[in-house]
Amino acid sequence: MKADKNNAKIDDNTKTIVYTPQEISALTVKEIDERRKTSGQGITFGLPEIDAKMLPFRPGELISVIGLTSQYKSGLMMFLARNAMKNLTDNQIVVYCTWEQAIEEHALMELANVTKIDASQIARGKIDDEQWGQLKAAAVKRSVSPLWLVGHSIQNRKKRPHLTIDDVGRGMVLIENEWGYRPALIVIDYLQRVESAAGGSDRRVEQMRIVDRCKDMALAMGCPVLLGAQAKQEVINRGWKLPGEYDAAETANVAHASDKILSVWLPHRTEPPRAMIGAPAVEVNENLLIINLAKQKFGPAPQYFYEHVIPERNEITQIARLP
Repeated sequence: MKADKNNAKIDDNTKTIVYTPQEISALTVKEIDERRKTSGQGITFGLPEIDAKMLPFRPGELISVIGLTSQYKSGLMMFLARNAMKNLTDNQIVVYCTWEQAIEEHALMELANVTKIDASQIARGKIDDEQWGQLKAAAVKRSVSPLWLVGHSIQNRKKRPHLTIDDVGRGMVLIENEWGYRPALIVIDYLQRVESAAGGSDRRVEQMRIVDRCKDMALAMGCPVLLGAQAKQEVINRGWKLPGEYDAAETANVAHASDKILSVWLPHRTEPPRAMIGAPAVEVNENLLIINLAKQKFGPAPQYFYEHVIPERNEITQIARLP
């Protein structure tokens, strides 16, 4: 470490944030070459028509999912996390960090998807012997799944440590150092539930910081980070209740920091049965999910998609796309 003319100390960390024009050109050509060689790679949505419009999730990107309460933002993130596991290398995993539900509840949804037994039925304990056998067999397969969870357990309820976004960052370092795995995707479910690092601090300032830390984590870990965000309540008073780019509650930093933004709407939870919505119009039913690709760097947005969803099994299939 040495001092400059103004007695400011310069260390090795300072040198890592200043780039000469020659370094910039060399690094940019290297990045473009990497993208050329891996064209079409990255994490895709998993539905062909959306993937035709949405660029794959790439390392260093922050992708946010915005939705009102009970509008399937967590369900969409679980769907994307599962799809991300299809093309992992031997040392890659997907890490899902949840403040929204217990570890066991999250895995229950995974087993429901595998066995095609409705999660609501499993949650009530209304399962026969055959279904019980299917669930146990699915749990054995789950034990070798590359999907890791960070959160709190019902069974280990006495061990409930404070969980901040900085704790998550340290957890990612632990996973890499202790087990030798690197995340291909990190999911944060969701922004407004993440605990404050400093009790009593301004909540809006803290949430802005959390969004920034999620973007920093994507860059530091060399993988995309998927961040869930609650939509502001004024969205519910609109005729078209699909959140837009600037509709995250309490902070506009989601719009500023995100490389991509997806939003979700389950119309049957807000509209009369059999109502006609959209253009072209579609009839509201219990399985209709509308997704908005509200923002994407280097790609067209917004883009609207009608999908068929079975929430109890976390299944999403394609219907048609709005023009």
